[in-house]
Amino acid sequence: MGSHTEKAKTNLILLAVICSFVVVQYCLFVILLT
Repeated sequence: MGSHTEKAKTNLILLAVICSFVVVQYCLFVILLT
């Protein structure tokens, strides 16, 4: 049960990192365009 919670937490962190990366890429794209 504990290992499952750890995995879920790891997936959540990974998802947050990916979302942040996408947002940064999008912001850079907009800045370069304007």
